[in-house]
Amino acid sequence: MFERAELNKTDEYFVEGSLRKNNAIYFCRLTTYNEEIDNFLRTYLQQVVKNGIYINGKIPNPDERQLSYYEEIMSLNFVMDRLFFENSIKKWLPRLDSSQRRCVAEAIHNVLNEMKQQGKTDNMLKNAYIKFMCWFYYKFERILNQLGKERFPKILYEGNVSAYELKVFDILSKAGCDILLLQYDGDDEYLKLDPKSEISSLINIKGSKFPKGFSVIEMQKKNIEQQTLPKIEIEKPEKTINTNTWLFGDVFADSVKSQNERGTDSRFFYNLFAKVMGADDKATYYNELIKWKLKLESKNRTVIIIENNIAMPDGNEVQRIKRKNYLNTAQMLKDIVENIDFPRNKELEKYAKSAFISIMEEDKETSLQKLNNRAVILLCWINRYVPKLFVSGDVNSIPTLVYYGSCKGTNEEYFIRLMAKLPMDVLILCPDLSMECGVTDKLLYEKKFENSIPQQRFPTEISNVCFGTAAYNAERELDTILYNDTGVYRNRQFKKAIPISLQTTYEEIKILWPQEAKYRPNFETLDDRVMLPVIFSKISGVPNGKDAYWNEISSLINEDTFVIKSFPYIQGTDFNPVKQHAPSFLKNGKLLLQKIKNHPSYQYSFMREDMQDYMMDKLQELIDRRLIRGTFTNGAEYTMVATALNLDKRLLRLIQKLDFTKAVPKVIIINTTESVCSLEDSILVAYLNMLGFDIAMFIPTGYQGVERYFENSLFVEHQIGEYIYDLNVLDFKSVNKSIKKQTESIAVKLFRRGR
Repeated sequence: MFERAELNKTDEYFVEGSLRKNNAIYFCRLTTYNEEIDNFLRTYLQQVVKNGIYINGKIPNPDERQLSYYEEIMSLNFVMDRLFFENSIKKWLPRLDSSQRRCVAEAIHNVLNEMKQQGKTDNMLKNAYIKFMCWFYYKFERILNQLGKERFPKILYEGNVSAYELKVFDILSKAGCDILLLQYDGDDEYLKLDPKSEISSLINIKGSKFPKGFSVIEMQKKNIEQQTLPKIEIEKPEKTINTNTWLFGDVFADSVKSQNERGTDSRFFYNLFAKVMGADDKATYYNELIKWKLKLESKNRTVIIIENNIAMPDGNEVQRIKRKNYLNTAQMLKDIVENIDFPRNKELEKYAKSAFISIMEEDKETSLQKLNNRAVILLCWINRYVPKLFVSGDVNSIPTLVYYGSCKGTNEEYFIRLMAKLPMDVLILCPDLSMECGVTDKLLYEKKFENSIPQQRFPTEISNVCFGTAAYNAERELDTILYNDTGVYRNRQFKKAIPISLQTTYEEIKILWPQEAKYRPNFETLDDRVMLPVIFSKISGVPNGKDAYWNEISSLINEDTFVIKSFPYIQGTDFNPVKQHAPSFLKNGKLLLQKIKNHPSYQYSFMREDMQDYMMDKLQELIDRRLIRGTFTNGAEYTMVATALNLDKRLLRLIQKLDFTKAVPKVIIINTTESVCSLEDSILVAYLNMLGFDIAMFIPTGYQGVERYFENSLFVEHQIGEYIYDLNVLDFKSVNKSIKKQTESIAVKLFRRGR
């Protein structure tokens, strides 16, 4: 550790480390004022601006978010041991070198040991340690890697220091930091904490009391105001942002247009900045929203959705923003804007810097500290979102940022307006008119519909959306919707599909069940994919008697129907050659595709290559969406892999012949008893739904089935009659033969009558 030395002259604060006797540090306090002290403070403040921390008032206690982040990274373990402290600092403050870690750890141990000798409990020591660690990270991190270097970092504190602030300063001084306390009200409050001046020493310079209202920052401001402030010069990008002048009025249709469709003047980049409140059509709003997003993506346009609020920057994001202590807004902006650094895309960097300065210069009233805080937040958000939006590196790619909901607070409003000054589209979408959005701008295009609908989650994945049929949503003519699509497609023209579960009435199941995919509502082609409408329904109860019930089920069964007549269908104890290898097929939650396909236990190599890829994509999606309880907590992801890679051959044959525009393969599930499904059964059903199967689950008892292991509801449940128990499942082959004979008999009689 470093040792505190007595200060003989104020200039000794500015002596470099190698020239100090015994590598001493200075931790002093000032209570008097004269011209000599005034000059000293000006010089000291310049050192603080270059390499230090200025504190006016109290250091805020760690808030709930900061403590939560600390617990997430470090846990709440505590051991009163120097080696424990050193290892913890290595993880929490990775920029410190080994010598700095050792000094800080020893200083922490020294201070906590003194507290222990004063009678502090272990729990009090632990709380103090966590507070110190949070302060190191959130308040002092940017100077810690300079501790003990040739130019010692400087701390300047104005006010009456608290007990824990004094302890953290004690740690920092012992680790190699110079500290100066300015005590405008005298030394009495300090001596209550350190009666013998063992932690810091008083600078004995004759003088008067500090002038009333004195502040080193105000003193320095007056000096700076007399000088010519540096002009903030930002290199201009090649093209000027031309916002909304080209709009035709339909925001969603306009946003899909290319630059050439928007305008032909090469001097401009034509972008869109719009706010759409309410919904044009309540029934189709979310359907159209996801279709619009998919259209953008099919044109290789990056789309990022911000939902309800922009998450505040975390500790890592804030830590990456390099900043100093500033004396005025111009100085602050000129320096802090350099945090916008896109080395692979300098043109984008020009746009971002120009937009940042333009937005920040609008506020002439806010204090410098608040402006500094806002600047840090905006820079964190710029660094978070801009590289993701322009991931292709092409400034002309027209990415789209969607704020879905109502902007909250000034920082969010500033950020949205800032982003609209970049070569990209920015849309604010708020379907619920009861929510207010405060974003205003002279360039903003606003459209408000009369219809208001409750805001649901934005359908970022089409698989998450239930598309209602005409009968379900608006009671329109079903036949018109089903048969108005006259598209003709080649056999297996599409290699990928996005199955979407239809919300239907019970009566519609029988109508939609035999229909080819291309004739179903909400079928749509998107580049190389299709939106594949499928049925996923649970029918609870028995209507119209047992005979009619079995006849209805039987009418849904054909050669492309896979029937499960009881649970459990798959048990965890069943032989599965993939099971023991499943953990090795995943790494960081991602499937190791080549390893799987090359493994001896892989059973699908005989299938079409594109179908194998499709099955793997859907398995990965099943894992990523965490639809099954226990995913990434109880190892359910390994059971998913084992189950999906060991399907029944009858299912594989149905999957092999899948044509996403034609007949949809079927699964009928019947459970008439109290037997429960297994985890594997739930995984199988969810996976088949994601592949594009129609699934109808007939549960005459109304008991729970596969949903036991679902995180969210994935299907529509129809309550259609009384619950009946212990029904015997019929042999559907014989039922179908009987129905066929009856049909043939009726036809013969009619034929004979005709003769």
